[in-house]
Amino acid sequence: IDPCVRLVSTTMVGSVARRGDVYILTVDGGDLGSAPACAVVLPHASVSEHQATVRYDSTEQKYFIRPANADDVVWLNGARLESKNKKK
Repeated sequence: IDPCVRLVSTTMVGSVARRGDVYILTVDGGDLGSAPACAVVLPHASVSEHQATVRYDSTEQKYFIRPANADDVVWLNGARLESKNKKK
């Protein structure tokens, strides 16, 4: 069985995502954002076209999520994730 990850919305994003909405990403991973090409589409003004990227590392057998851009905000289990591209 291929691994998958379940993303659960814990806050409202306008009328687009409600608390408790569930999104499933397969081992292929994908982008989250407002662009129609994203695996998880959240068409709201507060969401950038490519807000975050989810990737599966088959060597570590883990999923990784990170903000797509330095200005994007992504929360995971109550903690804000920093972008690798964040300027200090």
